[in-house]
Amino acid sequence: MKHDENHTEEQYGDMVKTLWKSGEQLLSEMTPFKAQLNHIVIGLCNEIGELADPIKAHCMYDKPLDVKNIMEELGDIEFGLQALRMMLNIERATILLWNMDKLGKRYGKDFQYSNDAAIARADKQGE
Repeated sequence: MKHDENHTEEQYGDMVKTLWKSGEQLLSEMTPFKAQLNHIVIGLCNEIGELADPIKAHCMYDKPLDVKNIMEELGDIEFGLQALRMMLNIERATILLWNMDKLGKRYGKDFQYSNDAAIARADKQGE
């Protein structure tokens, strides 16, 4: 099947224009809570990207592992996670217990990893 590339580009652009939220709509729906939540999550994304850098440098370019930089980025990530938990009134222990329960369903109560269990994701069955 042959496609007209110009027509496809135009159709795709029209679809994107139809589906994206305008800046005006975003601002009209924004609240201080949403702005702060967005700021925290974007900050976390940035910090995780910064964490990836020394890992990539070590794994791909055989540079020494920069543990000091990794600790700095982990601290920034923990700061963001704590801010998010505080905003949502969620205690860290609750998250840890919930995650252990989820992974216990996935890998069994003895937490034995297997590729099959990772693929099957028993904790997601029935959702």
